[in-house]
Formats: sequence, structure tokens, C-alpha cells
Amino acid sequence: MAKIEVELRDYPTIKTHCKNSYYSGLLQNLFAGSEGEVVLFLQLQYHANILRSYNEKIASVLNEMSLTDLRHQQLLAHAIEMTYGNPIYATSQGKFIGGRQIDYIKDTKLILHANLEAKEKSIIDYKLAISKIENIQIKLLLSAILADEENHRLILKKLIRSL
Repeated sequence: MAKIEVELRDYPTIKTHCKNSYYSGLLQNLFAGSEGEVVLFLQLQYHANILRSYNEKIASVLNEMSLTDLRHQQLLAHAIEMTYGNPIYATSQGKFIGGRQIDYIKDTKLILHANLEAKEKSIIDYKLAISKIENIQIKLLLSAILADEENHRLILKKLIRSL
């Protein structure tokens, strides 16, 4: 299998406050929703740990993806704060993150498919949020994160085809 690398990029910065509870709610769900960045990070870390002992290459790719998702969390937390929200580990409806949101499967192919499905849902969520937000700084940030998620989807598809 050829080496697959997850690239890190520079992200647009939100420099001005924008008091908007609607935007804050959309960002909160991207941050801590059922397919939000926090859940994606935790799931990818779990799967990387499971695969590390018998498929180091895939484990390494999943670990790199998780680190990108950790960066996304940091960026979204800042964006939530800039909209005067509070980046707690819950959805905008107050549903807190729990361990049941992680898919604890251990089969390599199922792991890749589960993460591909989560990334595809995340992509839909980012596109929807971008379409609902008019603030250009937030739109640019979400577009950059969306590009990462689309890249992750392509990488996961390549990994699945390589099995």
C-alpha cells in the first residue's frame, strides 16, 4: 500500500465577534454533535489504537486524521466563542457526548467503512451549515474544514479499495 498522508493546512481566522446564537448553535453541532469533530476524534483515536498492533499503516493514517479533527475542534471552539457561545461537549440542544456515540468495532474493513460513513455525514453537515451562515469569516473557516473532511473521505475510500 502506498503511503497516504493527511495534510495540515493554515486555516482562516475569525477576527471579529459576531453575536449570533443561531450561528453558535450550528457551530456547536459541528463541534459536539453525533458526527461532530469531538466524536470523530475519539472514534478515530480508538480505531487507530485497535489497529496499531496489526496494521500500523492504517493506524497511522487514522491517527493523523484524528489530529486534524482535534485541530478542527480547536477552531470550532474559537468560532463558537466568537459568536458568544460556550463550546461545551454537547449539541446545541444540550445532548452531552457519551461513549455510546463511538463505534467500537474491531474489524479493519468495518472500521474504515464506519469512519467513511461518519465523514460523509460530517461533509453534509458542513455544507448545510455553510449554506445557512452569511458571516464570511465563519464561512471561510468552515469551507477549509470541509476541504479536510472531503480529503479524509477520499483517503478512506483509497484505504478500503486497498484491502
